[in-house]
Amino acid sequence: MNRIAALAATVFLGGCAGLADGTDALVGIGSISAEKSTFSGAYEVRMQPAWVYGGDFFGVSMVKLGASWTAENAETVYLVMMVNSSTQSSLVYAGLEGLQINLNGQIHSFKAGAGTSMSSSPYNTVTRQIYTQSKNAVAVPLSLVREMVSSEHCKIRFITSAGYQEADFSIERSEAGGAGARHYMREFLQKIDAVSSGAQA
Repeated sequence: MNRIAALAATVFLGGCAGLADGTDALVGIGSISAEKSTFSGAYEVRMQPAWVYGGDFFGVSMVKLGASWTAENAETVYLVMMVNSSTQSSLVYAGLEGLQINLNGQIHSFKAGAGTSMSSSPYNTVTRQIYTQSKNAVAVPLSLVREMVSSEHCKIRFITSAGYQEADFSIERSEAGGAGARHYMREFLQKIDAVSSGAQA
């Protein structure tokens, strides 16, 4: 009986993961792109921001993490921080000032080099609020991003004008099946390696 229940759970979670991945693809979450700059001729690889989860069943989190890399500065990755919020939250129009990475107990701190980009939706008459998005980036070593993806324990902390927002980067998928930023970051690194080795982007 236990074996049947375990099999059923595996099938259910597999279905959830497939559905979640399909939904992410439709809206561009975690999507990877590689293209040659028309200006410099150097390859650029980008990963659209994806959720970094908490720890409950749905992995509810306010933060997303994306990435950008260029062959012109091959040893550096810009990690893109994004916070989605609303006028009913303390994070509305929050400034993103920096990022801390706790990698197996060792903390690495990075400051954003520019001001936060902010955007908002029109007023929603149903929910009676405005939805907002804050976005900024920090430069980190490519080697550190590789460690983040391969490590057993990695947590991140967004330093914002409204305090801290923490999430667990080491969660590959939420228990509900949604792929986390780590899942997509692995594909991002594979694309960098393919471009760097001269393989077709």
